[in-house]
Amino acid sequence: MTGAPLGPFETERDALGHPAVRAVYDASGKDPGPGKMQPRNHRLLCEAVSAAGIALGAYDHRIVSWLSTWEPATVAVVAGMIGRAWEAGQAARAHAAGRAAAAAGVADPAAVTVPGLLHAAADSLAVDLAVWAARDPAAPSPPR
Repeated sequence: MTGAPLGPFETERDALGHPAVRAVYDASGKDPGPGKMQPRNHRLLCEAVSAAGIALGAYDHRIVSWLSTWEPATVAVVAGMIGRAWEAGQAARAHAAGRAAAAAGVADPAAVTVPGLLHAAADSLAVDLAVWAARDPAAPSPPR
């Protein structure tokens, strides 16, 4: 996601002062009457949705269109929450990749792949089972 981050906003004044919100008002001219801000609000929401990689169904898009009729500060808050949720997901994914890399003994988290991670887990399980079996062949099998 690019541009000035949308939020978090502490007050409506914060949202009104954001460059994206100001741009909606500025582009609407001296008479920002009903419907004149909707196309730019719609674009702001659609850009946030698109940047987050969210697919929209027909009803989803209908709701985005409805939300775009609200004042720009409200639209910026919703678009900002979408963007911040996407960023939080990316951070969580990076953290999980780092943990998976450490567990697999890989130095570079970007090198961790699902097949590689599953292979490493299978290898680890095989070693654990071999150790278990070598301890006492008469011992009961590990719990399933």
